Amino acid sequence: MKKINENQSKDLLSIIRCLAVLSIISAHCSSIPDNTSHANHLAFQFVTCYSAIGVGVFFALSGLLFPFSRTKYNTFTAFFSRKITTLFIPWFFCATLVYLYVALRKGGSFAEWSLFVLGYRSLFYYMSVLVVFFAIYFFLYSYNTFLIATCVLSVISDILLGLNILPKSSVFVVYLNPFKWCIYFTTGILISKIGWDRFVRFVSGKFKYGIALVTLFLLFFFSFQKTISFSYTSLFFLPFELLFILGMICWSSIINEHLSLITPIIVRIGKKSFSIYLLHMIVAGPVAFFFNKYDLILNVLFRPFLVCGIAYVSIEAMHFVFKKLGLSNLFSILVGER
Repeated sequence: MKKINENQSKDLLSIIRCLAVLSIISAHCSSIPDNTSHANHLAFQFVTCYSAIGVGVFFALSGLLFPFSRTKYNTFTAFFSRKITTLFIPWFFCATLVYLYVALRKGGSFAEWSLFVLGYRSLFYYMSVLVVFFAIYFFLYSYNTFLIATCVLSVISDILLGLNILPKSSVFVVYLNPFKWCIYFTTGILISKIGWDRFVRFVSGKFKYGIALVTLFLLFFFSFQKTISFSYTSLFFLPFELLFILGMICWSSIINEHLSLITPIIVRIGKKSFSIYLLHMIVAGPVAFFFNKYDLILNVLFRPFLVCGIAYVSIEAMHFVFKKLGLSNLFSILVGER
């Protein structure tokens, strides 16, 4: 593969983000009732399998970009001061909006809001774990011994979880457990040490189509057989998740190369992926409720795209309104637009 320029590199990252946020959305809009059609049951199995990929991908992307941010903001105070506007404000603001959406239907309290924002039984566990990584890796990421140790700890954590030695029902063990996720953040850092462009040229050169086909086959295999599962608590989640991260890079490269008509749309969605991640639950619930009511054939496959599209258009529309009010920068901060 030829050397990629800066714009191509950014577009590829945006496409990866788009595929990853679709994966996360899939986990929150694919629920189906027991009496749904057989076709939608099959679609549900596929979408559920795909939904397990996205979080690891986002941790890897965060790790990939971490050394750049760490170099640019080279003191702990400067680094986290920057995160106030790019991470903490949009996180707490959007999490509060999503919680209000839940509380209006089910009731709530300050204690429940606090736990929800921090990721206890909510999608925001990613944010809490990410902050832990930023704080720890800030001082230690340049030490190879530390990076190796994080990989070993992740392997041990996943083996203990897969063998039921650690309780699979525990939110703290499965979701809010930094040891489970640190290998993916470390993977991103290791790729950054190799060089993102060099890594993409290597993976997307001779091996692109092979890796893409193998990972697609595995995705279908895990979806439609009952012997081996692919979920956060399965014994072999970690190695296959690393392979799927490679697969997503290759899928994105193929999309960028061969689907030029829709690539600009995918790139724009990818650039808004953080905002979509933070706010999509407000859309995901009603979409799932509507389609479960009418049980349209194979609708489970299209729900993530619909939720993502509605969230994207809504964010763009609100940005337009705030821009007209002279509050464009404020809106970008509140919803985490990058």
